[in-house]
Amino acid sequence: LLSVYMVILAIQAYMALCWWKTAHLDPGKLGDGGPRREYERAIEEVARSGTLPAALCHSCRVRRPPRSKHCRELRSCVLRFDHYCPFVQNAVGLKNQVWFFGVISSTATLCTFMFVLGCMSIHRKGATLALALGLLDFGLCAFALNGFTVFHAVLITRNVTTNEYVNHHRLSYMTKANGRMSSKFSKGVFQNWLTWFSCEDDSAYEGAVPSHALTKRAAHLQGSAGEPAAKGGGAPTVVPLAGTNFAKMSDLKSGLLENLTQMAAQASASGGGAAAGADAEHMQELLRLATE
Repeated sequence: LLSVYMVILAIQAYMALCWWKTAHLDPGKLGDGGPRREYERAIEEVARSGTLPAALCHSCRVRRPPRSKHCRELRSCVLRFDHYCPFVQNAVGLKNQVWFFGVISSTATLCTFMFVLGCMSIHRKGATLALALGLLDFGLCAFALNGFTVFHAVLITRNVTTNEYVNHHRLSYMTKANGRMSSKFSKGVFQNWLTWFSCEDDSAYEGAVPSHALTKRAAHLQGSAGEPAAKGGGAPTVVPLAGTNFAKMSDLKSGLLENLTQMAAQASASGGGAAAGADAEHMQELLRLATE
């Protein structure tokens, strides 16, 4: 009996440690160093040449690397963002993802262990109302938490975060074929687990080379707008952003959106038709998403 209590206490101690680490460790917030300098260079490039930006966060004033996302609750961008967990009141990201998995796996183990002990007790002593209710409680928790643990284990095996799983249709480096989702960041099962356990930032993994959807749509629209104009003897003129002094970030957004509107209007006038206009509208929506 003493050994049973020791096992329960050991699991609870490990669970408490994992919870504390998940709640208090920095999940991987982007600081003021490299990402901030890259952001400033990207803004200068937009103002100078009118090139559409990569993923920028104007709230944090950083250039977001692939796999990162702005967390509204923390008001910060987080590397390898997985999700925000209200039970620990912290985001789960690159630097605390291992401890979060420890929380759910240890809790699932504890609930399963208590469920088995309850079944053994009923078998030896018979069922009581309190024991039956407790058994039902632990059984439901064990079922849910084991499923949650298996779900995250599968994501780790494929090197996919919860955010990427939910928003895979919006991410250029996520693919889905024959009902199976995969990431271009995947390096194989063993290497995926090793990368995850070591909390390695793999956002620059050469095998992925993620391209932002906004850039693709911009190139597509410029191509579709340019071809009809060439047949008519002239290329469309787009309102330039170069040399513009953007006093506020909102002015920069407005300038980019105005530029896209001009591109759509000229594409329609030169024969691009409704399809080109729809492309421009989609580009505007992508721009809002990329700069939110």
